[in-house]
Amino acid sequence: MMTSIIFMFLILLYGYVAALSERELVATLMTGYNKEARPVRDPSKPVTVSLDVTLAQIISVNVKEQTMTTNLWIRRRWRDEFLTWNISKYDNIKTVNFKSELIWRPDIVLYNRVHEEGWSETPDTNVRVSSTGDVTWGAPVTIISSCVMDIARFPYDIQRCPMKFGSWTYNGLHLNLVNFTNKGDTVNFIRNGEWTLESFGLQRNEVVYSSDLSVTYPDVTFTVVIRRRSLYYTYYFITPGVIMCFLSLLGFFLPPDSGEKLSLNITLLLALVVFMQVVTDRLPPLSTSIPAIGTFYGVIILLVTFSSALTIFTLTLHFRGPYIRPVPDWLRSMFFLGPPKARVTVITNNKYVKHSPQSGESEETESAQRRGDLLSPALGRIEKVMNHLLDDEKKMKYKRGLEKEWKILAMKIDRCLFVVFVLALIIATGVVLGTA
Repeated sequence: MMTSIIFMFLILLYGYVAALSERELVATLMTGYNKEARPVRDPSKPVTVSLDVTLAQIISVNVKEQTMTTNLWIRRRWRDEFLTWNISKYDNIKTVNFKSELIWRPDIVLYNRVHEEGWSETPDTNVRVSSTGDVTWGAPVTIISSCVMDIARFPYDIQRCPMKFGSWTYNGLHLNLVNFTNKGDTVNFIRNGEWTLESFGLQRNEVVYSSDLSVTYPDVTFTVVIRRRSLYYTYYFITPGVIMCFLSLLGFFLPPDSGEKLSLNITLLLALVVFMQVVTDRLPPLSTSIPAIGTFYGVIILLVTFSSALTIFTLTLHFRGPYIRPVPDWLRSMFFLGPPKARVTVITNNKYVKHSPQSGESEETESAQRRGDLLSPALGRIEKVMNHLLDDEKKMKYKRGLEKEWKILAMKIDRCLFVVFVLALIIATGVVLGTA
């Protein structure tokens, strides 16, 4: 029992002495320390600061505003030549922690920040200092950085968002910023539901911002490469567009004289315009490129509009009205309609009806006229009425023949347009979806 009490007393005594030693150590280190001056004894030498960044989470990517919000764990390491001690004099204390605002800190900032909360101020977290003067300063931060989006392949796009870190006031002669590792850390990365992380690389650069080419400003640029998960857009936007295209194709199987075909195309056209507007609301108003899904809907709208115009043209051919004319010879030869039907010429004095050239008809007409001259006036009037009836019947028969030819022509044009529509749809869909 007594041994246990003595042991506990020694532990408490050691902790108390260690606390006194740590307090004495911190007080000694802070005595005469100037946090405004660089921590080097030789002013001609730069302070080497190594930067290490862990990508913990991609919170959001705003394509419309072209920004990316990320959660990062940032660690900076440098050597402070004024924060060293002999561990034997302070109860073997090798490291000590205290507030970072008490010592000199590198003014590493994010160059392409967007908002004030995008790490414009240095997080006030504790630093860890070793007996050799090595300082480690880490902090989790939420960064909103600018990212120029390339939406040419949306929604199958890959975005490269750089985050450029560097000193805002020190050049390379006073602060040498280097990368701690060869690539960014993604061990603790939290999976994002909209984006897939492809890589998190880095590159150190030395940039000249003034006329003095010997003065460079080093920076470390971390590049987040992400690929969009396209399942959502494929299911909710592209698939309905493809279905509406097939519905438009089915409209070609309706009879050319059906007005429902035009109604179907107009309805599909309105639906496509609404879908395209929904997609447009998600994209930035850029004029540099047209996204793949925009091209897809644009091509479909163009095809459906073209199909509607062709439907109107087909209906016009199908219903020629009272002033029907023969099919032009160039259309006959193009669509293989064969030779034209017999032409009819009507003499306006209501005495004769001429028929071009059919054997025997002119002789019969002249014979009928001679017989009519020999008959009584009543029979002559009957003859005239009969001639009128024959004339009307022949004209109606000829008109029905022309209408039939125009209907056949309309059907053939409709089938040809169907083939053109299918080929255009296949090519457009292949080109657009080929970017995936």
